[in-house]
Amino acid sequence: MLIDLITRRPDEFSNRESATSQWVLAQHHGLKTRFLDITKNPLVALFCACESRSYEEGRVHIFAVHPDLVETFNSDRVSIVANFAKLSRQEQEVLLSETPNGSDYGYLGALTHLYQLVRQEKPSFEQPLDARDLARVFVIEPQQSSERIRQQSGAFLASAYHPRFERKSILAINERIPVYAHYTPTVSWNRKSHILRELALLNITRETLFPGLDESARAITDSYRQRLEQG
Repeated sequence: MLIDLITRRPDEFSNRESATSQWVLAQHHGLKTRFLDITKNPLVALFCACESRSYEEGRVHIFAVHPDLVETFNSDRVSIVANFAKLSRQEQEVLLSETPNGSDYGYLGALTHLYQLVRQEKPSFEQPLDARDLARVFVIEPQQSSERIRQQSGAFLASAYHPRFERKSILAINERIPVYAHYTPTVSWNRKSHILRELALLNITRETLFPGLDESARAITDSYRQRLEQG
C-alpha cells in the first residue's frame, strides 16, 4: 500500500528518504500502518478519551515504557523495523521463523533484502540484525515535521512482529523481552463535557490538536451553534 501511495503521489514523498518518515506521512493521511499513535502529553490523551460524548466510559491508555524501548526516528533499530514492513509477507515470515545463524537460502535472501532497504537510507549501515528486536515493541520519537505532531506531543508504537500491542500477547511470545506496563483508567461518561471545558481553558481543543482550515471552520461553526442554543 505504501508503494502504491508513493507511486500515485510522488511529490509528497520527494523529501522523505527514510522508511520511518514515509510511514509517518502515510499514516497522517489515513493509510493503514503498523504505527500506533501515542502522545507524551497526558492532557492530550485525556482529551481523546473524552472527545466522544456518547453514553460510554472513556478510557485513557497509559504506557510505562522501559528506556531501552525508546528510540529516535533515525536509530538503526527503527530503520530495521520500518523497512521490515516493506518486505514481502513470505520474507517477513522467514525472518520471524528462522534463527539468525541459519544458513537457509530463503533466510539469507530475506535478510539481504532487508539490509538493502536499510542501506538505501543509511549507506554505511553495518549493524547485524538482533532477532529479538523483531519481537519488541518500540516507542519511536518522530521528527517534529508537522504541526499536528508538535501540537499533540506525538510519538508512535511500532513493531515488526506484533499486529496489536497488548502486553499479554507480547509476553506470550517471549517473557524475557522488556515490555511496557499498561494501565487503563476510565472516565465516567457524565464527566466528559466538564473535562473538555476544563481542557479548553488549557488550550487543549480539537482545533489546536488537529490544526488546519477544516478544524478551524468546524470550531467556529460549533461556537456559533452554542450561542444560538444559549439564546
